[in-house]
Amino acid sequence: ASWSRRSPAPLPPPQLSDLSAAARSTLAAAGPALTVLDANDGWLVIRDNRNPAVRLRWLRRTDGVLTWAQPTPPLRPLPSDVARIAACGEPARLGGGAAAELVSPDAAPLAPAHQSTAPPTPLFGIYVAAEAFFGAPADAAYPASRTGITGCPPPAGGDGLARLRRTVALLAPEWTMYPPELFSAAGVLRIVFCEELRYNGQRRRDVPDLASGNLYVDVGDRAPRRKRHSLHHELWHMIDYRLRGASFAAADAEWEAANKPGFRYGLGGKHMRSDAASSQLASAPDGHFLNRYCTSAIMEDKAEVWAALMCYALTLSTEPLRAKGRLLQKRAAELCPLLNDAWWESVYTAQATRQNLWERHASPDNGTIYHHYLTGEVRTEADPPEGWSIDSA
Repeated sequence: ASWSRRSPAPLPPPQLSDLSAAARSTLAAAGPALTVLDANDGWLVIRDNRNPAVRLRWLRRTDGVLTWAQPTPPLRPLPSDVARIAACGEPARLGGGAAAELVSPDAAPLAPAHQSTAPPTPLFGIYVAAEAFFGAPADAAYPASRTGITGCPPPAGGDGLARLRRTVALLAPEWTMYPPELFSAAGVLRIVFCEELRYNGQRRRDVPDLASGNLYVDVGDRAPRRKRHSLHHELWHMIDYRLRGASFAAADAEWEAANKPGFRYGLGGKHMRSDAASSQLASAPDGHFLNRYCTSAIMEDKAEVWAALMCYALTLSTEPLRAKGRLLQKRAAELCPLLNDAWWESVYTAQATRQNLWERHASPDNGTIYHHYLTGEVRTEADPPEGWSIDSA
């Protein structure tokens, strides 16, 4: 079953007359600790009154299962022409069936050491949100309460279809670099393309739902370098969750040995999202961090280093950063042994083909400017980078 509504607005009390006996028993046992906020055909969304600003739960109508995992929204397969684009990465092809799932071919690896003798197995499903969705309606009584992951489908034609096509074409070579065994081991089940993506009301471009195995990706136009980087960043969060469970956001002595003695991380990445420069290399406070955003939380530090390993490993130019990179490589190989030295060499080779790292920004003083992520070079609209376009960058 799936969970969706057209608008995350406060709703009247839901009708509970058709609940199963098991679901009624779950609610009765919880008593006033749980308040039902909304309902659809398959689920009730519930606020846990013991901590209303944080805790959302979903109760399955049919059997009374109570879970903190947001149900997957209604999905539709990629349009057929976009599905063909999704299969363009060298180590992947499109499998049969309406779900548009990617599968690994019998023997089409990135390098000989990456070859798998296993038969083709599902990599993950690639879908588009079928309708607007959200985890919980806005609650007027608790304005700070969570609303979960919210978004809407991109328009089926015109500019919406063009944005979907561009995003899939850009990211397919990224996800097909990974062996399918990694996605299975990391619990990545689906990529869900959408627009207007938010997490608890905060605008996001990608959201990994660690409980459901969904990676939500907003197809809105932004610098292609950032889209590629963000995909790998969010995938690391899902890998890290499988490696360390709920402690993936907690202290990690082995990792922190590469930081300065006494350093303390901030309060989380969500508190630095208004700092537009925090993702730039020049924002790094010292050689222990790739950028300022890394200092916001230990899990963000790891995800940024992983994205750099996958996109531009040469940015890990200091010994502390290289030590962090080696630790992530070691841990990833523990989860999926196919991420070995030969595989990493194939990744580094692929990086050499992704040379255009320009980003276009709106400057209040200079109009449109172009910024090169690695070199820091800035150009204006009067002298744009040669051949720059949102499709080719």
